[in-house]
Amino acid sequence: MSTTLYSTLLDALCRTNPACDRARLSPSTPLLEEGLLDSLQIVTLIGELEKDLGCQVPLDEVVPDNFQDLTAIGSLVERCLSTQAASDSPPVSG
Repeated sequence: MSTTLYSTLLDALCRTNPACDRARLSPSTPLLEEGLLDSLQIVTLIGELEKDLGCQVPLDEVVPDNFQDLTAIGSLVERCLSTQAASDSPPVSG
């Protein structure tokens, strides 16, 4: 995950949960276990990511495994962005 994406995810997480402490978060901090994300905050975070990155998160991707930590969220966003980019590209004519 790029530092730019990590920073964007961290910003979105801290807007979603103002109690988050940026200084003690790492890419592998267990967000669900530490109470930094709950189900309502996940929905809010998805809205923030869609707004910030233009990333449309499919409903079937909204599962706890994809929100365990910032690394998992980053992977989810990267998948969403690559799927979206592939569907936005014009068809190849032959």
